[in-house]
Amino acid sequence: MVSFLKSRARTGALALAVFGVLSTAASPSHSAKASTIQGIDVSVWQGSAQGTSIDWRSVAQSGIAFAYIRAAEGSSVIDSDFRTNWFHALAAGVTPGAYLFFHPGDDPHAQASLLLRLLQAVSFSQGNLLPTLDVEVTDGQPQSTIVSNLQAAVNDIAAAIGVKPVIYTSPVWWDQNVGSSAFVDEPLWVANWGVSSPSLPANGWGGNGARVWQYSDAGSVPGITGRVDRDQASAGGLPYFGSPAAHPVVPNMPAAAADAAGHQYIVWKGTDSNLWEASWDGTRWTGPTFRGMGPLGSQPTIAVKPNGEIHVFWKGTEGSLWEAVGGAGGWSGPYNHWMGPLGSAPSATAWGNEIDVFWEGTDRNLWEGFTNGAWHGPFNFGFGPLGSAPAAAAHSSGEQDVFWTGTDNQLWEGYWTGSRWIGPMALNLRPAGTQPAAAVLSNDDEAVVWCGVDGNVVVTYWRGSGWTSPSSVGMGPLGSDPTVAAWGTELDVFWQGTEHSLWETYRPSSSWHGPMRIGMGPLG
Repeated sequence: MVSFLKSRARTGALALAVFGVLSTAASPSHSAKASTIQGIDVSVWQGSAQGTSIDWRSVAQSGIAFAYIRAAEGSSVIDSDFRTNWFHALAAGVTPGAYLFFHPGDDPHAQASLLLRLLQAVSFSQGNLLPTLDVEVTDGQPQSTIVSNLQAAVNDIAAAIGVKPVIYTSPVWWDQNVGSSAFVDEPLWVANWGVSSPSLPANGWGGNGARVWQYSDAGSVPGITGRVDRDQASAGGLPYFGSPAAHPVVPNMPAAAADAAGHQYIVWKGTDSNLWEASWDGTRWTGPTFRGMGPLGSQPTIAVKPNGEIHVFWKGTEGSLWEAVGGAGGWSGPYNHWMGPLGSAPSATAWGNEIDVFWEGTDRNLWEGFTNGAWHGPFNFGFGPLGSAPAAAAHSSGEQDVFWTGTDNQLWEGYWTGSRWIGPMALNLRPAGTQPAAAVLSNDDEAVVWCGVDGNVVVTYWRGSGWTSPSSVGMGPLGSDPTVAAWGTELDVFWQGTEHSLWETYRPSSSWHGPMRIGMGPLG
């Protein structure tokens, strides 16, 4: 946050149903006996604005338990690191919340609408922190306008999620510039630095006290370059949406592959941690089909060999590489290949009789194991540190391309020429999401897709001499990172929707079709 934080947003026809049954949940009461827990609040200024990104694993290991993450400022400025920070914080075990830097001179409905749309894009749900309106500038507006516009934004958010948002402010600024007790029923996040206990605006916030205290704007936390705001709260006092989640819930992306005839196969980790499958035979979808094999320790990946064999891989609960094999004769497995420990979900690609599996190691480097009748590996290629799980694709010639989001939030690549590895290379096509997906078309074009920070599908192509500018396909909000399958020159993109079912868009030639809800849910 700047001055003492920062952000921007918007509202419209988002109904309670947007957030399903969670929309009527209430936050727990403050517990004086609860232990104090530590948090931070971050934005692009702790990440890509300075050419880096937050190492959320290190943040979590340092004892940070929660993080407020800037989603937007006003009605149009989206924080480009929001989605990456949200999902990486979740994966590291840090409870996330979103804040919007509120501008009293901007349309309050548009600001609330933007915040709600971004919450959809990260599948805001029980156990996350309630969203926050950061109120710290007047935009030259009188007190009456500040109060009325803030109330409009609060009302829009409350109507959509079923509970009022948090207000962030400082005591002196609020009393001088807002001077209202109309918001004391909202949870308060107070900014008051360099004191042993915080002062509170609006006569002690109507006697309700503060739920979160930002006690420093110059903290230091492992995993973050430079200064960061520090916060604290009691464990029972944190403004959760609903009740605290027992475990972080990171939406699992499905995995997709297609054979030469255009038959498509989708696999995912179910809510029961087992392997599930759906397939398209060119006419209709079949599934969901329970394949068992669990418990899976990660989302799966899939590769289809020219002979039609389906090979599915995942990280086991103990960290090793596991596999199941499907085909006309049924499914076999699971098989433990004793490669690991894996630090991420794997990515598999097939060409000829060979299958190559890549993953991020626990050392943050790129690793591989492959089989051409017998297994070889694991091999450490280096290329680290990776900032996401890798995405692999192969050409019919045997050239293999591996993509990942780096710790600088740029899209990176390494590739196998047939005789040696080249890379790593920053492609200067910064994704605003987390994990990319890749496929090779029959004309040898490469496609890389990811989920943009606003929850839409973004795609870029390599067409022989260079990468196209990333373009938003729309189709969102996505509830997970997307996956891709290619056959001929058609590109099919699949993802988990915000309501946890399977969705698709596809491009057979020059235009995109969709989004289309396939169903099959709930995905895990």
